[in-house]
Amino acid sequence: MSKKGVKMRPRRYLQTTRHVSRIVLTILVAPLALSFAADLLKGKARTFTQSQVSLAVILGLLYLILTVLAFTGWLDAALVRVSRRFRRRAYRKPSVLVLDGTLSQDHEIPARPVQSIYTPHEWASELASRHPDWKIQVAPLQTEKLRQHQIVLNPFGEAYPEADPKGYSTFGEICDYVYAGGVYVNVAGIPFWYSHDPRDPIFATKVIHAGYIQREIKDDRELITMRSLFHNLFPQLGDLSDAFAVRPFQTDFDRTRFGDIATAGGDSNITMFRAYKPQTPGMIPLLRSPDPEMWIVGALRYGDGAFLVAGVSMVDRTHPTFTMILAALDGWVQYESAGKP
Repeated sequence: MSKKGVKMRPRRYLQTTRHVSRIVLTILVAPLALSFAADLLKGKARTFTQSQVSLAVILGLLYLILTVLAFTGWLDAALVRVSRRFRRRAYRKPSVLVLDGTLSQDHEIPARPVQSIYTPHEWASELASRHPDWKIQVAPLQTEKLRQHQIVLNPFGEAYPEADPKGYSTFGEICDYVYAGGVYVNVAGIPFWYSHDPRDPIFATKVIHAGYIQREIKDDRELITMRSLFHNLFPQLGDLSDAFAVRPFQTDFDRTRFGDIATAGGDSNITMFRAYKPQTPGMIPLLRSPDPEMWIVGALRYGDGAFLVAGVSMVDRTHPTFTMILAALDGWVQYESAGKP
C-alpha cells in the first residue's frame, strides 16, 4: 500500500469485460480472422461469396472492437461515463440505510455509541422529514444487501458491528460496497475505530479496538502498536486533532459545491474531535476550522464511492453538530446528483 494513500484496485466490471474480451478474441475471432487473412494471401479472395465477404468484414470489426476493449483504456473512460450518468440519476432520490447496530436483530445487542448520543431512529426521522422523497430505512448491517442502498449511515460514531472480530470480514464487505459506488457516512470520530460483535454479550459493555498489530524495531527495541482499520486503508490520515471547541467555516468554493453547512442549525461552536490535517491527499473538504486549522468534515474517494467522515464529537445536544452533519450529507447528495466526479 502506498504511503501517500490507498492503492486502488481495478474496477471489477472493467476486469470482467477485459477477461471476456480476451477469451472471445483468443478462442473465436482471432483464429477465424487469421484463416481469412491466409486465404487472401493465397489469392483465394475471388472465390469468396458475398456472405463470406460480409462475414470477413464483421469479424474484422469485431476483432478491432475486442482488441480495444481488452488492451486499451478507452473502455475505462466509456464505462465510467455511463456509470456516472446512472449514479447521478440514483442520487436524486437515494436509498439510505441507517444501521441499527446489529447484524440480524435476532437476539443481538446493538453497539454502544462512541462520540455520539443520537439514536438510529433520530437520524432516520430527521432525514425523512428533510427529504420525504428519499427511501430511509433503519435495519441491520447485512452485507449481502448493502448494494440496494446508495448511502449507508453509521450512527454509532467510532463503533461498528463486525461479524468477524478477528478477520474483519464485515469491514472488508463495507469497503467493497464503497468501492463499487456506495457512500458510507460516519457521523463522529474515526470510522471503524472500535468493532462490536452484537451476537456476543461481552460487547454490550466493552469497546474493542479494531485494527492490526504493527511491530517496528527502533533503537534496537521492538515497538508494538495498534494500527486502526481505517488508517490501514488510508495511511495518509495522520496527525488527527484533539478535542477543541471551534466555530466551523466554509470557503466560498465549499459553499458553492455543497451548500451552507457551517451555519446550519445556528452560527455556533461545535466540538471538533479527530479532524484531519488540511491538504490531506485524496480528501475533499466540506467543513473546516480556522484555529486550529483542520478539515472537520471530508469525503475520501474510494473506487466509485466515498467515505464521508466527520471529525466531531456529538455528545452535547446544545451544539448544532447534528444539524451540520445532516447538512453535510445533503450537500454531498447534491454534489453527486449534479454528476460531479
